[in-house]
Amino acid sequence: MPQGLQVMRADGSISLDVTDRIAKIVGSYTIDGSTNSGTIYNSELGDGEIWWFFTTLSYPSANMKYNNNKTWESPTITRGDKCLNWSFPTDRHISGVLLYGVF
Repeated sequence: MPQGLQVMRADGSISLDVTDRIAKIVGSYTIDGSTNSGTIYNSELGDGEIWWFFTTLSYPSANMKYNNNKTWESPTITRGDKCLNWSFPTDRHISGVLLYGVF
């Protein structure tokens, strides 16, 4: 039996159909802002198309001496074979959580 979500317009036509693929959360990983790069391995990442979402845990206080006129950056995420690679493009790292999965 198919599962998913269909949203219909008032005229009965389909507006949204996600019965083909449903996103699966495979895991989460806390990225420490003091580390430059890393790799997350998970065999389930080979089971479909990979998606990810990064959210910050907190921003450095604006009144700290080292925080003058800096823009804090989230990591760059790239996909590998059954893995996600992450790295910070500059030295302005910020900690956060990377939520990832497949669909």
